[in-house]
Parts: sequence; structure tokens; C-alpha cells
Amino acid sequence: RVRAQNGSSQTQYTTRFITIDSSSDLGTQTPLPLSPTDGLMTSNTDLTFTWNPLFGADHYSFVMKTPNWTGAIYGSEVITTSTSTTVTAIPEGQYDWGVRGENSFSNSAYATRSVWIDTTQPGNPTSVAPAQGATLGDSTITLYLSRVPDSGTPLTDSVFIYADTLMTTLVLKTATTNQYYADSLGLGDFFWRVQTVDGATNESGYSELRKFTIQ
Repeated sequence: RVRAQNGSSQTQYTTRFITIDSSSDLGTQTPLPLSPTDGLMTSNTDLTFTWNPLFGADHYSFVMKTPNWTGAIYGSEVITTSTSTTVTAIPEGQYDWGVRGENSFSNSAYATRSVWIDTTQPGNPTSVAPAQGATLGDSTITLYLSRVPDSGTPLTDSVFIYADTLMTTLVLKTATTNQYYADSLGLGDFFWRVQTVDGATNESGYSELRKFTIQ
């Protein structure tokens, strides 16, 4: 039980009850995965998987499967007394991974998480509009771009706007998933380019540098 108190008063106790089950039946238990985080998108093909120890477990069974925990097992089942295992040279793709505790007469349920391996660099995006050298009115401008289709992790485009052709003065850097960006920049000459980044932080090259003028 627990209560709060200070120098002159105190609350009522709040009471809870727990039961300590020292049996070795793992049927009602599930391990707690620690890393990688669930849903991780990464370009790293060598991953170490970790989980909390499970009371009563003599060893653990680790497996990787294709998504939704219903597909084929990737590689081989790993039986280990450790609370971690490292898998190397994992091919690109989406996987579920799971671990369960086991002893001589019972096993727990599998605790599962997902991971997405993506090592492919996105294709270079293309600046679409405004046209090179375009002169625009002093109003909200919209920059349009086109990206290369990609079957990997989700794509985001980074838009860079500079005040000079040498790209030494960055006016604005922002991200968009919509293949366009709208803003009001004021008067002057501006130079812009775009780069595509995927969910695993693979980066494309840059689009061509284009100039537009607002007057």
C-alpha cells in the first residue's frame, strides 16, 4: 500500500495485491522485446535483437518471418540461452521477428515486432516548376517536383532554397511528402533544388539547381 503525506496531513492508503507464482509453466508469459524498436526502418543489414529475460525459461527461440507473422521463416530458428542474438547480411525486405521462452515442458507465446531493411538509394528527383529563370509575382509561390517511383520505405523530399547560385546562403530547408511546396519568400532572386530521402535514411542525389525571381 502507499499514501502521500506532509508535515501536517496524510491521504488514505491505496492498496493493491500481487501474487508471486514461482512455477515454471511459461504458458501465460510473454517476453518483452527491447530492440530494435517496433517498425524500425533501416539500411543496416546486420542487426542485434534483444529482449528481457523470462522467469522460468531455460532458453529462447528466435525466428524471423515475412510480414504479419504468417509467412515463411527467414533463415533458421535460433535457440539461445542469451537474451540477444545477432543476424547478419539480412536481405532487403519487410520482416516480423519474434522470440519466446522455453523450458523442458512448456513455452511462452511469441512476442513479435517488425523491421524493414532498405539499402537502395532513391532515384534523383526532378524540378518541375517554376521553369528555370522564371519571374513570379510577389505572392505565395509553389515549387513542384517529380520523384522516381520506389518500392522501398516511404519517401520524403527535402527542398533547399538559397539566396545565391553558389548555395552559400540557405534561405529555407523543409521536407514534403506531397511533391510540391508552397511558401511566401518576399522579393529577390532564389535558387532551389530537391533531394529525396527514404524511411531508412538512404539519400538520392540532388535535382538540378533552378533560379526564379520574385518581383
